[in-house]
Amino acid sequence: MTKHKSKTVGYLLALLLGGLGIHHFYYRNYVRGVLYLLFCWTYVPIFLGWFDLIFIHKWTNRINNQQQAGGNNVVDDREKYVIQTSSNSNIKKNIEENAKITSQLQSSENVIKNDKEMDVIHTITKNVEHIVENDQTKNDQRVNE
Repeated sequence: MTKHKSKTVGYLLALLLGGLGIHHFYYRNYVRGVLYLLFCWTYVPIFLGWFDLIFIHKWTNRINNQQQAGGNNVVDDREKYVIQTSSNSNIKKNIEENAKITSQLQSSENVIKNDKEMDVIHTITKNVEHIVENDQTKNDQRVNE
């Protein structure tokens, strides 16, 4: 297990050697470190290194928390491939499960629609029966008159 990163070292590296990106190598930001090295002749990385002083605290906590949680979190290419393929199979399973759930929801919506249609038909029939009864009573009244 590697040692915890020091905030003091990070601040000093960013302040004094920030133009070369040494603090990025210290915090395992290798791509940014190389970019700082490549463009150090422009003097822009010097100002960026000073700007990075704001983020030293966050980077230190992130690295130290990763080390406490599970070691270095360095994954080789084979492990990345296994993680990626397992993620792809999980994605396929999730898609299949979502398709099943969607079909179940659609069938339940059809049932609900059918129930609503039945309710509408039932109320229409009641209304028609009521109208027929009213007509019959009116006819009866006319006949009695």
